[in-house]
Amino acid sequence: MRLFIASCVGRNCRAAAASAATIAVVTVIITSLSLTGCSKSTQPKEPKYNIYHGASYSKNSDGQRSLFSLLYVYDADSLTRLDSIPLPGWARELAVSPDGQWLYASVRYTTDLGITWYLVKINARSRETAWTVDGTGPSVALLKNGALLVNERRVVRTTDGKLVRQYGDTLDMGGGPVSGARIALVHRGAVRIADVETGEVFGDYVPNDGTSGMCPAWYATLHPDGVHALVGGGSCLAFGNVLTGETIFGHPTEAFGDGHRLLVSEDGKFGLYTHPGLGPLEPVPDGIDVIDIAEQRYLKRLDLRSGFPVEASGRVCFVPGRRTFVAGPDIFSGGPLCLVDLNSLTVVKSISEVGTSRGCLGVGPRPTGGQ
Repeated sequence: MRLFIASCVGRNCRAAAASAATIAVVTVIITSLSLTGCSKSTQPKEPKYNIYHGASYSKNSDGQRSLFSLLYVYDADSLTRLDSIPLPGWARELAVSPDGQWLYASVRYTTDLGITWYLVKINARSRETAWTVDGTGPSVALLKNGALLVNERRVVRTTDGKLVRQYGDTLDMGGGPVSGARIALVHRGAVRIADVETGEVFGDYVPNDGTSGMCPAWYATLHPDGVHALVGGGSCLAFGNVLTGETIFGHPTEAFGDGHRLLVSEDGKFGLYTHPGLGPLEPVPDGIDVIDIAEQRYLKRLDLRSGFPVEASGRVCFVPGRRTFVAGPDIFSGGPLCLVDLNSLTVVKSISEVGTSRGCLGVGPRPTGGQ
């Protein structure tokens, strides 16, 4: 920086030069502090997330039965209820757009003629329905290109719900979330990978539990890297490379019946395996297996024997950027909605749920300007 003095004579010139130099140094320091943010310390705000949990109610009035359904909206850190969103029927599955502005729910509506499935797009901020498509199915997952994988075999556009691609019934999906455009397939106890954009199927992985040998897969979900998979069977839980067939680590577990769910955290560090067990009075009650994928070790099984609410094994979702996950009741089970700390593996917050049946449980960024 240069300061030009119009004119100076003798000692006045030297004084003016010294003063100019001082002003220049001070100006540079102030400018530097302003540019580096030292003039005012600001910390970036941690993003807030919403938990969405479906609930339905049946009421009898003068012998007439009415049914209405809602998506309850909770704060992901405190489980404080923020809002409720009306639904045309019972929500089974839910996908949330990356910006949190849109919700995509698979909704079941029952009439005297039978059960009809709808896919509904909802504005999370205004609570208005953008479009509804019927004849879809119970499952929905969001792909990286913005399309939706519905009922594990149909790809539809998020803009209008129109069909883009249809797969045959031979495509047996693993029941887990989509990793980019890939999803796990389970066929005859082995795990493969399908690219739902190209239709390509590759890999062949038969897991083992790390002790007694092979353990045929029942369910599988891909790791965010799109190569590894978390796999659950009737007697094992394993994590392996689908392309090479290598089991990274495995662990025996107890699982019976249907309704199991596998989930890997957004950062790929933790995994959950939920299963219904044989009921609260049986030797193997409902439970959630917790796995530390980053450290390649089995952590704990959460069930009645460890003091965990049995009804909370139905639905689970990780909270992004936190070491927590939320577990909620499923179908016609009762019990609380629980916030679980991954460090201590204890319930740090729980709230009583209402409604006669529960369904979807999803998490997403809080939409801008809403809630």
